[in-house]
Amino acid sequence: GRARTILKHKIVPKPRQMAPAVVLPALVLSLLAPILPIAFWPFAAWVMLCLGYGVLLGVKAKDHAVIIYSGFAAMIMHMGWSIGFWRGFISTLINTRKA
Repeated sequence: GRARTILKHKIVPKPRQMAPAVVLPALVLSLLAPILPIAFWPFAAWVMLCLGYGVLLGVKAKDHAVIIYSGFAAMIMHMGWSIGFWRGFISTLINTRKA
């Protein structure tokens, strides 16, 4: 939905709104790591940020054993959002050009 809205209304979203969108491109870029090792770092930085934040939340909370896994949940949500965004963006572009 976000991709269609951006394209339909020609808006420029704020960086924090689009931050999850870079997850899928970072994963795809990391596939080049065998020939270009630096290509892995954006994806690795995202993983470390999510897991680190989960640990931070777990340390601050009383029931840290469960909350510490929130980093994994964030990773799943970000990846799902990114995949959905790019799928919607590409399909909207394709459908717009056909019309």
